[in-house]
Amino acid sequence: MLKEVQEVKVGGRTRRVHVRPFAWNLHAPTHMEWTPDGRLLVVERTTGKVKDATKGGDMEEAKPSVD
Repeated sequence: MLKEVQEVKVGGRTRRVHVRPFAWNLHAPTHMEWTPDGRLLVVERTTGKVKDATKGGDMEEAKPSVD
């Protein structure tokens, strides 16, 4: 699984935190929306596609979904 370390300020102190990305390989995502049936849809501005990111993972492999 991909991991990255980020530094955040908490109460004046800097802490290092480990972040595990939920979804990757999205091309300029601009909007996310939960549907009434519980799916997470993400709009990619540069491709004009709406992808279902509910399960996360590599979005390069995700098929476009349009409601």
